This record gives sequence, C-alpha cells and structure tokens, in this order.
Amino acid sequence: MVPFESCAACHQNFSPPTSVEIEQRRSNIGILSDRPLCGSERPTSNTNEAPMNPRSINELFDRRLEESGGDPGIHHRTTDGWETLTWSEWGGRSNRVGNGLAKLGLEAGDRVGLLASTRWEWMVADIGILRGGGITVPIYQTNTAEVCEHILVDSGARFLIVEDAAQLEKIGTIRERLPKLRKVIVLDPPDEIPEWAISFGVLLASGDAELSEELVNRAHRIDGNSLLTIVYTSGTTGMPKGVMITHGNMVFETSAIKDEVAFHIDDEQLLFLPLAHIFAKLIYMTSIEVGGSIAIARNLETIVEDAADRSPTFMGSVPRVYEKAFTKIRSGAEAAGGAKLRIFQWAISVGTDASQHIQAGRTIPL
Repeated sequence: MVPFESCAACHQNFSPPTSVEIEQRRSNIGILSDRPLCGSERPTSNTNEAPMNPRSINELFDRRLEESGGDPGIHHRTTDGWETLTWSEWGGRSNRVGNGLAKLGLEAGDRVGLLASTRWEWMVADIGILRGGGITVPIYQTNTAEVCEHILVDSGARFLIVEDAAQLEKIGTIRERLPKLRKVIVLDPPDEIPEWAISFGVLLASGDAELSEELVNRAHRIDGNSLLTIVYTSGTTGMPKGVMITHGNMVFETSAIKDEVAFHIDDEQLLFLPLAHIFAKLIYMTSIEVGGSIAIARNLETIVEDAADRSPTFMGSVPRVYEKAFTKIRSGAEAAGGAKLRIFQWAISVGTDASQHIQAGRTIPL
C-alpha cells in the first residue's frame, strides 16, 4: 500500500498552496501546518467542545442526520418503481451494519472489502463500516479472482461484502488462501450459501438501529488523520496498488466541491459511476456534505430513462459517457437527414459558441 498525501480525488501531485490558500484552509478546516495536504491534518481540540467543522465522515454524516433526517437521502429503482430512503432511514440501516459487523468481530481499524456494483446497499454498507470503526476497501466487481485475492491480502481485509452468487463463487475459488478473512456477507444471496458466508439481510437483522456505546466511543476517536478507505488502482501497470485516504482528505474534498460547484441541498444527483472509483465515492459523499439526495441509476444502459424519471439537477460523469451519448444522438440525426440534421448541426454550433463565451467569462450574445 502506498500512503498518499496529495489530492485524494484526482491522484495528481498537489501544487504548493499560496499564502492566501493557507489562510483559507486554516480558517475553513483548522490546518496548522503549511504543508500542501488535502485536509489530512487538523489541530487537536478540547474534547469538551464540539468541533466547529466535522473532522471525519462519521461527524459529517451525523450533521446531515441532524439537519436533514426526514429528507430524501437515496432514491433507488425497484420492480414497483422508485423507492426512497430518508437520511434517518439510511443512518438506521448503516448503524445496523456497523453493529452487526461488530458482533461478528469487527474491531477499530479493521479493513472491510466491498465487491459490488453501484447500488443503494453499497452506500449503506460503506457508512456502516465507518460507523463500526472500520476502513472500506472497494473492489471492482469486474476484477478477476487473482486480483481480488491480491487486494484482500494486501489490505488485510477481515470481512468482505459481495454482491451476488457470481461474486460469492469467485471468492470461493480463493477462500482457502485468505486466512485473515473471517466472514463474507452477500447482498443478493443464493438459496444455499457456505458456512463462511451470511446474507446482508441477516447482518442487518443482527444489529440495532442505534449505535452501541462501544461504537459511539470508536467514532469519537476517529479524526482527520484516521484512515477512511484504501482505494486500489486499476492495475494497468501491474497488480493494483492501494491508495490510503484519510477522513480529513475526504472532508476537505467534499467541502471544496461544495464551494466550487453550484451544488445545493435541494439538488438531486444521478449516480451511475462505479463506487469502487474514488470519483464516484467523492461525489456521493459530497451529497452528505451538502444534503442533496442521490438517485441510483440501474446501469449504464438505463441512464437516459432513469434521468427522465428523476429529472436530476446534478450528475458526475466521465468523458466517455458523454462521448457515447453524443455519438448516438449524432448518428440518429445523420440517419434522419434533412431538416432534423440541419437543426442538430445548428444546435451544436450555438451550444459550442455559448460554451466558449461562458468559459471566457463573456456575456452570451442574443
């Protein structure tokens, strides 16, 4: 694993801050050092005084529960339509995950793998791991058994949450080479599961909706320097390497996005990127900072339909998704030809000109 003390979101070198930026950081998150960190260091405070700003994602989530408990937190699609979890319901289920993992033997600082696609249970489990004092280790569901083994061994994961029977079977092929792994939890379990695994439903049922006193104490000991997650690289130049990201890193980044992007409490974001990637995790945690709700797209093929259903006001993406959408629209216009093609070409020309004016800070002409 590689300790990472530059930008937690983009994994690029963090340029030295100006004196103005240093003062802004001191006032915003209490950094004492002039070192160019992304919020991983905070001053120690009097334990009798509530911190002015959240030190950890746990404290950030607690603040959201206090301010927005009854408001929508997560929207997810079911066979009967869209269902909504309020922030309080999200918090209650995450507390159940934390308490349930603690009953299985989770200790403070334990690593917990998450091998699943983007779905509401991923975020509930992620926050639940943090509520239990654990550290999340996201794993792409497309990874081979060999890569999964490397990540689980390298991180020292003691628990693993997997999506379904296919992922459970994959882990089964390497189970004997994972001596530290105590239990596997399955979100969508098959009819029969091995004795070293349990269902997510059983885990939820085993934990209370209120955190135990022990877990509350664990949460109080977590600060900006505490490890939040270990995100592994894609492995294009060899086996994936672990990037160690602290609570302070993430708190700083979510605050920075809120300040730089017009993202408000009444916004709803459509989330479809893989949560094993740091960008997706960052923008979902920015909703915790801001208070906006999160709608989970079913998959990449349903983005347009899900967006039409939800009418989101915010969406994080990568260039390839926009390129595919543009190509599909252009192909349709070209196939139609005639007036439709001319209207499409005119709209692209106007949009390009307007974008250039906005980027240059100029008024868009009528």
